[in-house]
Amino acid sequence: MKEQVSRYELNRMVKQVLVRHAVNLMQLQFSSSKETIYLYGDLVKDPEGPFTPSGVEVLIKDLSRMPHVKNLQFNFNNWNISGELDSWQISKRK
Repeated sequence: MKEQVSRYELNRMVKQVLVRHAVNLMQLQFSSSKETIYLYGDLVKDPEGPFTPSGVEVLIKDLSRMPHVKNLQFNFNNWNISGELDSWQISKRK
């Protein structure tokens, strides 16, 4: 059985994925609890720019592939995202 990663380590790995996808970390907050990652705020690129639905999907897939992650929770101001780790519905908020 794999041992759990610390919350600190999981947050560090989340930040690496977000930076790799050029997410503006001034407008997005994230946290983790055991096997769940929570993301909230505005999902935009850094320095500025929009994500596309396919770009959001790639970001979600990268987050879901992280070790020990079993759940992702989103509360974005500018995107509607629902579903589970292998099937997501993604749309831009009007």
